[in-house]
Amino acid sequence: MAIEDTDDLALFFDTDDFAIEFKYTPPSYPHPSSKTRKINGQFSRGYVETAGVQGDYPHIVCALSEVADIAEGARVTANSIEYKIMDWQPSDSQSTVQLILQEQ
Repeated sequence: MAIEDTDDLALFFDTDDFAIEFKYTPPSYPHPSSKTRKINGQFSRGYVETAGVQGDYPHIVCALSEVADIAEGARVTANSIEYKIMDWQPSDSQSTVQLILQEQ
């Protein structure tokens, strides 16, 4: 399904169906908690194996417009676990982004 507009995004990130609510804190603020906001996204801890090393691959897909201020050091809390955003990958349509996480 292509995500065409804001109505499609709202359905895709509805917490009654597919998504969860998580806390997003952008980096480099004197008081990060004052900039923390709630955002909906789809969370996953997919399995990955690289060069014989096994592990999980925690990531969140959310609307790019919700995290337009993303930068190194940003943090999210999902399911009561804090993560540091290690990297992000915008979708081809530029409407969503995958946040690649590391548990803290």
